[in-house]
Amino acid sequence: MKFNKRLSLLGYLRKQFGVYDIHNAQSIQRYYKELSRDTQGSAYDADGISKLCRVLQKHGRVSVPDAKLLEYDKNISDHLATINKNRQQEDRIVFKYFQLLAGFYTEYYLDQVTGRKDAFLKELNMFVREQQDKHSSRVTYTEFEASNLNKLAFWMATGSGKTLIMQDRKSTRLNS
Repeated sequence: MKFNKRLSLLGYLRKQFGVYDIHNAQSIQRYYKELSRDTQGSAYDADGISKLCRVLQKHGRVSVPDAKLLEYDKNISDHLATINKNRQQEDRIVFKYFQLLAGFYTEYYLDQVTGRKDAFLKELNMFVREQQDKHSSRVTYTEFEASNLNKLAFWMATGSGKTLIMQDRKSTRLNS
């Protein structure tokens, strides 16, 4: 997938998950700082729901329905339990907020691609056209084709958990 399409997808996902202004670096930074602050401490509450899921549910700009957020959260939790199943307590992995957010992005993306690919493609391209009209001077967005939706890339720092997130999803797909 070309770089500008990856940026389009990231912008779309950021918008779906509540970033106020996806073109403003301060807005994006503020969003991530709020997530980091609001998810401090134990990753999960007494009901087994991640703090990040609870924060996203309360966030007024998140477009993903609460039921879907809970479904994605459970999937991520189940996958993490599978990864940790044979690990000693001290070696168990606990995702940080940004790793969980990448998991939510992945769950959302796969849900859209597997459950409503044509509608998702239309929504993505509508988003792209909107960005071209309103923000053409900031980022060059190009429309997606159905074949573009067969790929997903993670742009995360070294050591941030990309392999764990991909392993998490790989095990799901192999066992489906």
